Amino acid sequence: MILNVPTFSSLALSATQVSRMAKTITVLIEGPGSNGTGVIMDKMGGTYRLLTAGHVVRSINPGEEAYIVTPDQKRHLINTHNIEIISGIDLAIVEFNSDRLYPTAKLGNAKELSEGMTVYVSGFPLPTTAIDASIYTFVPGKITATASGNLRDGYGLVYTNNTLPGMSGGPVLNERGEVVGIHGRADTTPTQSTSYDNIYIKTGLNLGIPLTPTLLAKVKTVPSPTLPPPPPPATVIVDPIKPPNTSPPTTLVSQTTGVDYTTLQSLLKAQKWQQADELTYDLMSQAGDNDNSGFITSTELKDLPCEDLQTIDRLWVEYSQGKFGLSVQQRIYRGLGSPQDVDIDNYRNFAQQVGWAKKDNPQDPDYYLYDDLNFSLNAPPGHLPRWSWGLNIAVVYSRMSYLTPRLSECKI
Repeated sequence: MILNVPTFSSLALSATQVSRMAKTITVLIEGPGSNGTGVIMDKMGGTYRLLTAGHVVRSINPGEEAYIVTPDQKRHLINTHNIEIISGIDLAIVEFNSDRLYPTAKLGNAKELSEGMTVYVSGFPLPTTAIDASIYTFVPGKITATASGNLRDGYGLVYTNNTLPGMSGGPVLNERGEVVGIHGRADTTPTQSTSYDNIYIKTGLNLGIPLTPTLLAKVKTVPSPTLPPPPPPATVIVDPIKPPNTSPPTTLVSQTTGVDYTTLQSLLKAQKWQQADELTYDLMSQAGDNDNSGFITSTELKDLPCEDLQTIDRLWVEYSQGKFGLSVQQRIYRGLGSPQDVDIDNYRNFAQQVGWAKKDNPQDPDYYLYDDLNFSLNAPPGHLPRWSWGLNIAVVYSRMSYLTPRLSECKI
């Protein structure tokens, strides 16, 4: 039985009201190679299902690590073993598990749309020079044509909304806040490029896949989730860093940022490694979120206060008996070459050394899913904290480029 919770009113709403609703159901998809957008369709038990454009997730292979970032900025692993691409249509169903309660979309009928009607598209554009993070974006427009899905790959809605790369897979909403389509394509021009390779400004009209009762009937049956096999144990051996002789204080509040690290200390002392790892990312976000966006960007990493980074490292080193910590990771990375020289090959080698990636194919390694990491003292040195949070190569490359030299500046 499918559970839709909560749903929304069918009354006509203002653009602001539709945006607020859309923001609760629109999610960022972080894939191994690029990002996209999705919309939470329904929930069964602890499993949520998303609708997105098929081309957003088509390149994700079973077992690869990819994430859903929900509106509360929590990252959830995608079940990459169970991504369903709808035959003949640029549409896909993606699953993630969570014990949190998220709103689900009210699905409408695209057949009720006609030319001239107002529609809205929400999503997460790729970063640009001015906006260096994928942030929620909501744009209005007008329907210019309806083709009932008769265009190539199931497209049939044409509209004027000014969308950007990265918004593919996001919802197209009517004035009642119902999702009536999935955004997927737009005209581009190679003469208006951005500072990112192969990313161009979209111009002209945009296309979406219309959601009709016939199409929705194909996607309403919830498939049984498939769990990935457990990974083999990691075998990397590196001498641990000697922990400091003095214990950290019982109350740890940064004099620079006001962030309290007492709970992190308690989790590490109790050897609750996964909870401590998740909290570490949240605390780093609090310490470095200069624009109050709710998350930390790559460029904000280079300005993280040394006091906070040193406190995080000291606690991890102390309670892991010198096995985990930022300084442990930094020492391992220095052993691969210059810590200032961050590139994909260095990252792949580093990820294998600390046990984030398997060693069966060094040139194109298979990365462990987050829940399959070794959250124990039997893990390889440097295995934790997993500060990169998302083995999207592009994201990790960017974050390591900024955080690695910052750790050197802070003498970590």
